[in-house]
Amino acid sequence: MIWVLITLVIFFIPIPIIIKFEYINNTSSLYMVGIKIYPHKKKKKKIRKSFKKKKKISLKKLIRIIKSFKTTHSLFKPLLILNIDLIYGFNDAAITGITYGLLWELNRNLYNFLSIYFKNKKFKVNIKPNFNQSILEAKIKGIIFTNLVKIIYNKFFIFNHYKKRN
Repeated sequence: MIWVLITLVIFFIPIPIIIKFEYINNTSSLYMVGIKIYPHKKKKKKIRKSFKKKKKISLKKLIRIIKSFKTTHSLFKPLLILNIDLIYGFNDAAITGITYGLLWELNRNLYNFLSIYFKNKKFKVNIKPNFNQSILEAKIKGIIFTNLVKIIYNKFFIFNHYKKRN
């Protein structure tokens, strides 16, 4: 009986997945749960020849899958907390001002796109234009709370939807 309870707890307790991306001084780095993923140390890889053909998903099929996610019940969507800090600038102040307006429009589009897949608990964007110099610094930190039940449900949802269309 206790093993059943432990299994249920493991399946339903949310797991935080922390993702952090930084672009500062023309160098980018990507961290996942505190481990640096990109850039990583280069290792010599053995060249393997594969004779299997991989199936490719066409753009139409991908759009159908994205549209079908809109109908997914919100109980099975992972929770997202996203914080974006952007400092940018161009040598021309007019271009910087126009870009500022475009970036705020992209902000709303990004929020709407992410709300298809996630329940957005906190979505914070700080955009700071620098009108005097050419600069680009970006820091993106996201925390995705999910559990094994949501992962399994979404995997079956995509698999069944993809299988029906073929």
